[in-house]
Amino acid sequence: MDFSLPRGIDRLPRHRGRLVAACRVAVDEADVIGMAIAGSFVDGSPDTYSDLDLRVVLANGSIERFFPRREEFARACGPLVAAFTGEHVGEPQLLITLYDDLVHVDYLFTELADAPDKNEGRKVQVLWQRDPEVSEALSRPYVTDPAADLAYVEARMWTWGWYIQSKILRGELWEAVSGLDSVRDSVLFRLLALSQENRYRGARFAEEAVGEHAAAIARTLGTLDKESLLEALRTTVRLYLELADPLLERHEVEPARPARQTVLSALEAGLSWQPSKA
Repeated sequence: MDFSLPRGIDRLPRHRGRLVAACRVAVDEADVIGMAIAGSFVDGSPDTYSDLDLRVVLANGSIERFFPRREEFARACGPLVAAFTGEHVGEPQLLITLYDDLVHVDYLFTELADAPDKNEGRKVQVLWQRDPEVSEALSRPYVTDPAADLAYVEARMWTWGWYIQSKILRGELWEAVSGLDSVRDSVLFRLLALSQENRYRGARFAEEAVGEHAAAIARTLGTLDKESLLEALRTTVRLYLELADPLLERHEVEPARPARQTVLSALEAGLSWQPSKA
């Protein structure tokens, strides 16, 4: 069977060899009905550090039979040095692997019926298929719900904000740094993606998304002292309000007003905050 390899892969022989090997192994698996690649090789910007982001499309009803053999499948594609599933990124059907030539390959296993949801509207190139339904399934748009995303972050942002401030006040500065990093990645970058109607990708390629907010985003980093981290938190909250409020209004999501008022009052007190006397 001929494979439709992405343009630009010939100048990256390690990646080409690994991709061809994966295709050949998959073709010999009766349960696999097609494969596709996403990511930088499809977007046109691969380099020597790129990973191979693969979709392994299985016949309906075969995932429970095939998935327990995932490492066997990956090992047949080359000298494997590490492999683990992607529960930490919310995708247990993802196998994250590293080969001895330091090519990183992500295998997302999905049955044909689930392929549109699993692919989440990402642009892909079909490498080969036994059934034209593979390319049709992977090309279907992914339906998102901005209102649900906004309600999710608004319900959590203010508790997260107070948590970070409480760690600063207590002197748990590394935990405060971790909290600021988490809010930047999971909230601010999500809001930037929503405002630009792009797919949320965490901190990936955030340099292209921050635009006029670049300086403010940089100030959310802070340094390892209370005053700097408090100012980073205040910058984070100001930027959240600037990004979130127009989106909340547009998508008719009610702000969490009591939580906002309570936490903003504490943030205004800053390092001088004290619990109110009963």
